[in-house]
Amino acid sequence: MNGLSFADNKSAIPYPHHSCVENCQEVKFQGVVLERLPSAGIWCGSFATYQGVRFKITKILEGPITENEIIVFYPLVSSSLLFEDTPVLSTFIFRVGRKLMIKAGKTSAGEYVATENASNVTKL
Repeated sequence: MNGLSFADNKSAIPYPHHSCVENCQEVKFQGVVLERLPSAGIWCGSFATYQGVRFKITKILEGPITENEIIVFYPLVSSSLLFEDTPVLSTFIFRVGRKLMIKAGKTSAGEYVATENASNVTKL
């Protein structure tokens, strides 16, 4: 998987190299949830924490997406409606097989990073 880092050598929790605070290209697509990656397990605070979701692209609506499958990283923000009571993306919203329309940003490193804004995720 291109552009992923690991917190340490023993960790299986990937996170992006860059956030979309820098210049990002907006992307919008329709896709199917293939997998929720492991959560960092702690809310964003002193540093950014993320959880990724792997999508199969079914339709590109906007932006430079060339892959058939991508991982979009979501910051673990406790006030976001994308989460339930724990720093894990909602299993209802991001259920494997669910069709969603997603807005995110593509970083200069080619990673896809979303905001915690629930309006960037629409059920199809």
